[in-house]
Amino acid sequence: MPFSVSTMPINEHVRIDEGVKRGPRIKLKPHQMETQARNEAGRFITHYSPELREQAVKEALIAIEAGVRVSEIAQKHHIPTYTLHSWLIGTNASAMRTQFFDGQCSRNLEEIREAQTPLALARAREELSGWLKVAAVRDFAAYGPKQEVTHKGEIPVLNITVVSNSVDKPVDNSLTIEQAPDNIHK
Repeated sequence: MPFSVSTMPINEHVRIDEGVKRGPRIKLKPHQMETQARNEAGRFITHYSPELREQAVKEALIAIEAGVRVSEIAQKHHIPTYTLHSWLIGTNASAMRTQFFDGQCSRNLEEIREAQTPLALARAREELSGWLKVAAVRDFAAYGPKQEVTHKGEIPVLNITVVSNSVDKPVDNSLTIEQAPDNIHK
């Protein structure tokens, strides 16, 4: 008998782990975000002062230009690297944000040049790819796709017909392009 049909009813449900012993249930601690203080608007209150944020961002932008890693600046100010990254990405000044992304990309390009192993090369390429994707979203003007239109040959002259809803005044459609700028303000 090559094929057999199960005798179990179709609507009956059987757990795949039926009969397997389970250990005691562990009560989970509340997540840090659930217990973190919030302001009147419901936003999380930051652990860091605005002065520290401003100072860290300023120093980071200067250091990035000099080729220092963001993680080193974050360690100096005793803040997580991802926090400093988000501060730099979220800055209002587009020039500062562009400078930050330029620094990250140039650091990754340097790592690609200096890679001694295939793994180091792959990591540097992946990190560069990731930063370019973030930059394309956060700094679209500098890193987003460019749209250019190139015309080859002569550009055709646009033929415009002016239509008036007024019955009193007929429209003169006999203007040429050379006459239009002089007659426009009459």
